[in-house]
Amino acid sequence: MNSFNLNIAPLPGFGLEVVHEQIQRLDSPELESISDNELSSMVRKIAHYHLAIPHGINFKLWRVRHCDEPQIPFTKAEELKYPPASYTSLQRMNFEKKPVFYGAGHPSVAFAECEVKEGDWFHLTQYECTRNLSLLVVGDVNNIRNNKPMLISNYSFNDAYKHLLNGVEQYDEDWFWTVSLVDAFFADCLSRPDDHHYRLTATIANELILKTGCDGLAYPSVKHKGEANFAIQASSYDTGIIPIQTSLCMSGKHYGYELRRVWYERHSQSIDPSGDIHW
Repeated sequence: MNSFNLNIAPLPGFGLEVVHEQIQRLDSPELESISDNELSSMVRKIAHYHLAIPHGINFKLWRVRHCDEPQIPFTKAEELKYPPASYTSLQRMNFEKKPVFYGAGHPSVAFAECEVKEGDWFHLTQYECTRNLSLLVVGDVNNIRNNKPMLISNYSFNDAYKHLLNGVEQYDEDWFWTVSLVDAFFADCLSRPDDHHYRLTATIANELILKTGCDGLAYPSVKHKGEANFAIQASSYDTGIIPIQTSLCMSGKHYGYELRRVWYERHSQSIDPSGDIHW
């Protein structure tokens, strides 16, 4: 059973009204004029009020990667991991030259996030954790507050969050609303479909990981509402995740609502510890 410390001491001079003002600044055109250092400082203070309660998680992950050449399968496991730093650009959950591994909990989420189109050739890869990963979930305080399903079902987390959210009288009201506002804002930012806010979202991810020392984050899927995406630190992938099977596929017709035909051309027979993929 997990134990939870739900006591977040207020930051002097940085309560609900100031947090709200800072969020409004970050959620306006003024964001472009805020320096990187100031942005990190603002997000760090706001993140103080995020309920940083990492999960210990061990389950299968899925990832889609388009083929460099149609019908030509990858031969090395290196091609199934996060990209090299030199090829890594600013993305939703990472800075330039700071790669992370992006995964999903179900193939349909991976298809949606990769925007697979009819006729595309791609690899669908399944991964397993070789140890428990410590993941911080963004958005579940907001989900429970609004009686929505949690991104990751966990009864002890559910009980802990509900203890907080149903026991408002035990806490300072401003503190409660600040905690709720910060989780809702972070979840909203991380699930927006455009890339205009990547500098902000990468900063949020970085500050939350620095705050908790976790292996990565679970956050609301951008393309598949109600599902979770995962951003895992490169060093944590290297020590805690391995690909166990990959399939060379072609996408058929997409009927909407994540109903999609997929044609499986080939399945890997094994992936050696040395990194060779055998077909």
